[in-house]
Amino acid sequence: MVKFQVGTVRKRYLNNKRLYEYRRVSLNVPRKFHKVVEPFLGKQLKMEISAKENVIIITLNVGRDA
Repeated sequence: MVKFQVGTVRKRYLNNKRLYEYRRVSLNVPRKFHKVVEPFLGKQLKMEISAKENVIIITLNVGRDA
């Protein structure tokens, strides 16, 4: 089972006079899938996401058009 993690990133600029803030959503890969994911680390991946009812499908493709 996995859970989306949400956080706010705050970055200062213009000698700390201004603050740039945005929301970041991440999804950690469970340890039992690390060996499956390992060959793809450091590669550019093309991501597609679709949602139907109670299902989210996240597809990551490696290729020239990524």
